[in-house]
Amino acid sequence: MTDTFKKGMIPEGYHWKSVLQYQRDIYWERWKSYFDWDPQITALIMATYESKAKVRYKALMNKLLTKGERPIYVTKEAWRRYVEYWESDDFKTRSKIASSNRRSKKGGPGAEQGAGEGLHGARVVPSCAHEETRWSDLH
Repeated sequence: MTDTFKKGMIPEGYHWKSVLQYQRDIYWERWKSYFDWDPQITALIMATYESKAKVRYKALMNKLLTKGERPIYVTKEAWRRYVEYWESDDFKTRSKIASSNRRSKKGGPGAEQGAGEGLHGARVVPSCAHEETRWSDLH
């Protein structure tokens, strides 16, 4: 799916919501050409594609932002527009809010295993301990 995006990165496409419908249709048609299915389930597949496309497109854009270098499949104009958006106050504000909503700090202890330092003070209680507590309350 990501390869279909890479074949047509557009300057307006700095996030999925900004990708115009005609471009989404191009992505869909390109992706669809790799597969064959019963026409009766096309609507279901398209709905699934849409939900997956949002996630994959976001991951692609996050990778571009994190890497910070223009890949060959992104035109100079598209890259300029992406960087312009990433440097905007609106993007920085949204990014800061999203960071504060995470369960852990990015790059904190444990980040190398995929988990950062926890921000929430609650202790972890195994579900079996919850069961014991509930059972003991009854006796």
